[in-house]
Amino acid sequence: MAQADQTQGAVAAVCKSTGELLKEVTSELNQFEAKKLTELKAELEAFVKKKDGLLSDYEKKYPVLREKWHTQHQQIEQLYATLKCAFPDWKTTVADCVCMPRHQIYCFEQQIRKRNRCRQGKRERARDEAKDRFDLAKARLDTLAANAQKIDTELTAEDKLIKDIQGLLQGPDRETALYTFWFVLLPGHKLLTPGDVSEEYKTFGDEEAPEKLCEEAWKEECPEEEGACEPKEYEPAGAGEQHRRPAPWLLPPPNYSRELDCAWQDYHEAKDAFAKKESEYKADPDDLSALGKKLDDQKKALEDDIKTCLKKSRSDDGNKPPETSLRTASV
Repeated sequence: MAQADQTQGAVAAVCKSTGELLKEVTSELNQFEAKKLTELKAELEAFVKKKDGLLSDYEKKYPVLREKWHTQHQQIEQLYATLKCAFPDWKTTVADCVCMPRHQIYCFEQQIRKRNRCRQGKRERARDEAKDRFDLAKARLDTLAANAQKIDTELTAEDKLIKDIQGLLQGPDRETALYTFWFVLLPGHKLLTPGDVSEEYKTFGDEEAPEKLCEEAWKEECPEEEGACEPKEYEPAGAGEQHRRPAPWLLPPPNYSRELDCAWQDYHEAKDAFAKKESEYKADPDDLSALGKKLDDQKKALEDDIKTCLKKSRSDDGNKPPETSLRTASV
């Protein structure tokens, strides 16, 4: 008999409450629904059908796009030399007029992020971070799937920037060309760099990349906001994350299929991760709005809970008036 009691006790010790089990099942159901597997399957089937045509079309367009990029590169090399000659002290000017203002904007963004982080619940934050990663994976996949068109759009925009800079150098506001060239045109041009060009092309302008030009300004600590919340284990935007190469870019046609496959895999994994975090959040929301509602519910139930507790604390003879009361009354 004692052995049976011990067995029953052991089983009871590891069993979840029905409330806990309900939360777990709800979370699993939410996660399954959030994955939208039927929708994902339809997306994949549609892409697989058009993939061969997409690869063939890209292979035809690649030589023209690559040649256009190369022509622009020659024009950019000329502007590079012209700007350095026209503004001997250009790095100091850029540091004062571009690097510091951009660093101030960065610090303000971090201040807002910290405030937002302080007010978020753990599950709410995990859901939002997973959603951001999913959005990035989806945007990259969509861009790669239309890589040729996106590259052509970028090259057209850079053609205009080259003409704009050439015009600025002839006018009264010629100094503004420094910003347009070093922080807009050159970074965008380098992002498109073909994978099948020499190292000379790939490394062109690396020493004057924005992070190099602004290294001194950007390494300064952001000022602390007086009286502001400081979240634990806070990391700035993008810290610790590893990303694939930003799209679009002129990747050689033999590599296009593999990059598309990787983009789909990234999309699938990000979608799964987001579904998991969203289901955990939905099972037990912890944002301020949800906590406020829980508090209101608890306040409404407070008086009944107190009365119930007091009744349970009553002894078996609790209904009988205390004898001390009668004696006191007769004195």
